[in-house]
Amino acid sequence: KTVLTGSLITKGNHVYINYEHKNWSGALSILSETLTNIQDQSNASKIMIRDFYDSQPHNLEKFMLEKGFIKYQLPNNMVVENMKWGNIDEYLSSLSQKYRYNVRKEILKYESNFIADYSKPKNEEEIKTLYKLYENVYETSFTFNVFKLPTEYFNQMCKSENYDIIKLYLKNTQNEHDIKLVGVMFSYIGNKSLDALIVGLDYEYVYEYNCYKQILYQTVLRAKNLGCEKLDLAFTAELEKKKLGAQKVNVFAYVQSSDHLNGSIIEFI
Repeated sequence: KTVLTGSLITKGNHVYINYEHKNWSGALSILSETLTNIQDQSNASKIMIRDFYDSQPHNLEKFMLEKGFIKYQLPNNMVVENMKWGNIDEYLSSLSQKYRYNVRKEILKYESNFIADYSKPKNEEEIKTLYKLYENVYETSFTFNVFKLPTEYFNQMCKSENYDIIKLYLKNTQNEHDIKLVGVMFSYIGNKSLDALIVGLDYEYVYEYNCYKQILYQTVLRAKNLGCEKLDLAFTAELEKKKLGAQKVNVFAYVQSSDHLNGSIIEFI
């Protein structure tokens, strides 16, 4: 059991710290004490304060170590910040020669086989279908130890204007009117930013048609069409996201544990 800032579905700056204020460390001490009290009351074994990025001042780490927290590296966040291109040729030119080749071979080669639909689900049955695609990914992903999101969460995302949905359909090569839903991407629309949060896939078609790479590419196009200046592609699959122009951002947390094993690690450090 862990006392955690944010939640297992949220990402970003969960703790606001005004480093320009002379007593920021005092405020952080109060937060630390409060979290410790919550830890005691809930019989939790760990406290995790997240997420922090490279832009944090160096004296933060020293302060947190003095409070008994160790710095813990989280998976890198992948962000596309170059959204100034005007067309596909300009976009490809912004990539390295190697990645340009990869995009053409692995994504553009199959693009004509797909239809990207941005409409919201029409009924509950369609939401259940999208949820099943999410379950497929959840059941095969072990990078993060997270709980399965309830269907109600998806119901709310589908109702909210703040969430964008890309539904990816694969055409039947024999009959273009016969299409099959093979992927979905749920993203949050922020201040000139699109944050890709949840992906769902039909693994029967993923490898033959590169469906995952295709929906990442379609998310880049969607961010451009929405006038976004930044696309946050979240964690994992770093190489595939780098091919599309994403740069990694180091992310870390501060962890304090009452476990004996963690105490031994701290002592060893």
